[in-house]
Order: sequence, then C-alpha cells, then structure tokens
Amino acid sequence: MQENPYLEIIKSIYNVFTSDFSTTAISESCEISYTTVSELRRNKRELSNTSIEICNSLYRFAKQNQLDEQFLQKEKQKGSNNIINIEIPMKKVIVSFEPHDLFCLGLLHIKNESEIQSSDSFSRIDMSESLFIAENNKKYDAYDLGFRFNCRYAGTGPNNFADFIFDHSKMSKEEIQDVVFNHSIVEYDFHNDTLTPFESTIHQNNASFGMLHNKLIILFNFWDNNDMLRYNNKDELLLEKAAFDINLFRQIMQDQYEKSPDILHIRYIKNHLSDDTLKYKNKGSYFYARHNNVHIVIEFADYEIWLPYRIYQDKGSIFKNEEMASLLSALDITLNTQNENKFTNFLEKFKDSDPIQTLSITKID
Repeated sequence: MQENPYLEIIKSIYNVFTSDFSTTAISESCEISYTTVSELRRNKRELSNTSIEICNSLYRFAKQNQLDEQFLQKEKQKGSNNIINIEIPMKKVIVSFEPHDLFCLGLLHIKNESEIQSSDSFSRIDMSESLFIAENNKKYDAYDLGFRFNCRYAGTGPNNFADFIFDHSKMSKEEIQDVVFNHSIVEYDFHNDTLTPFESTIHQNNASFGMLHNKLIILFNFWDNNDMLRYNNKDELLLEKAAFDINLFRQIMQDQYEKSPDILHIRYIKNHLSDDTLKYKNKGSYFYARHNNVHIVIEFADYEIWLPYRIYQDKGSIFKNEEMASLLSALDITLNTQNENKFTNFLEKFKDSDPIQTLSITKID
C-alpha cells in the first residue's frame, strides 16, 4: 500500500502543535490568526478543513525549528545506526592522519594490491588512511566509497568526518569536532555510539612501506647517515639505537599481524652494482629520505626491515665491525667465534668484503 504523500506534512504540523512553542509564538511566526492556531491545537478545527496556505506556513515553521517528522525520525536513529547509505552493515569507521597509523593498529589495507601482485620489482604500498569495518571484519577504503575523511586539523577532510559522525551520533557537534580535530587517529563505533581517539606509534616519515616478492618491506628513513659520514659527524646517529625501532616493529608485526618476530638473516650490502644488489639501490623515488641506498637488511619470515645506514669498512667481516656489533648486541644476537683462531682473524682483515655479507641467525631455545 502506497504511503500518503502528505503524511510527512501532517505529522510535522502536529509536532508543532504538541511542541513547547506557545500559540502566540506560532501565530506570529506563521502569520496565522491566534484563534485558528488555538482551534487547531485543541482539535476544535480539522486540519483537513484548513487552507493549503496555512498548512504550508505551519510546515515551514516545523522545518525551521527542526520539528518536521523527517528530521525527528533521523534523530531517533542517531547512535543506533548499523548501516550507512552504502547499504553494507558496518560496525566501525576509523580515520588516521597518516596511513602508517592504521598499519600500527593492525589495519593494513593496501589500495594498489593488484598492481603490487603483478610486479616482480619493488613496489611502494599505497595504504588507506580511512576505513569502514564491516560486521564480518572486512575492510573498505572510505575514499573508494565516496567519503573524504581525515583528522588532526580543522580542514575539509576532518569536517567531512565530523559531519558524518554527527549524522549518526547523539553526541554534540562540538564534542565530535574536539576529538576529530585534535587526534591523529579517531574511531567511531556505530553500535555503541562511541568516539575513541588514539595516538601515533611512530613519527611521521620515520618509516615507509613497500612490497618485494610478496614480502612486506619496512624502510627506516630516519637511519640514513649519508650526510653525517660526508661531514665526518658520526656521533649524532648511533646504530645500536636502531634496535629500539626494529624491536618496536617486531612487536607490532607479532601482536597485530601474528607474524614471527624471529630474525632469520641480517644482510649488509657494501655496494649496489651487481644484479643481486640493485634492488637495494636508491629508493629516493619511492621514499622520503634523501639518500636511501639500503645497506642493512633485517630479514624475517614474512617481512624485512631495511636501513640506509652505511658502515665504512672495505675488508673483513662487517659483523665484527664495532658499529654492527653494537646493533647485534642490542638485538640480543651473539656471534659464534668458537672455531676461529688468531691467524684466521688476521687474514680476514686484508680480505675484500663481498658485495653482500649475510649473517644467518640460529635460534637457541
């Protein structure tokens, strides 16, 4: 049965009559006689026997004062919406200022996944910074669904996000904006009508992300010491401190993605001239750092961590270098030198190091 097209107007007018507005206020605002309004409010006069002009005037009053039925029904749904206008049952929407913030929360969503899977060379990951999470935990990029969201400042993207939440929430616009405009990560839960802020785990531009042969690559931009070596100022960036960042990402990968934190190999790339080393050569077109020839590779089963930190040593085992030894020690890795003798160590000092030196890590329980 088709709904009465005038039902919205009729209900809205009755909302006016049952509101807290005085008869005098309605009469003056609508330019309708006090007697007419009074009789309509007290059911002494049927609305069906009233002119179209009076009905239109009363309906405009309802719209102006947010008493129209459409608005009130929308308000009733606030805080209890599980479905948005894309007609997919959603439970959450989460937005971050930087894409890596969602990565650190275990919400890696690769927008250019098909492009990466078809490539045999290194590919930069284009990560989502705003996601809808469906009831089945499937992730949908908000941008792909037509939403332009952001947070941490009072611009167009954050305002879009705040307006969207306001349309679904019982919270005030001011309360929503305060959270959205002042935090790096913001999550809205449709079921509970809650707005939860989070803070960044890693600093902006400290790490970049890519994929090579189906393995996640995490490049530490901060650990580029090229300029320091050029000006002979090595004390500002100590390699052993990189262990803190490495362990931070090991923890994120273990806790959020259930990936093993065990290091399989550590590789040092002396130069980038051979076919085997070209893949580590200057990723400046992909990454933030100025130099970024990768020299240290920490290899795990499912991902790798790359550092552009260069060690000046032309001969011998790089893993016995003082700087590298300090990193290994900070990572709780001990070199096994039981079978070595002084003569072997002496000869090693005069031997050119290979383009890639590899230290395989054996886990001892």
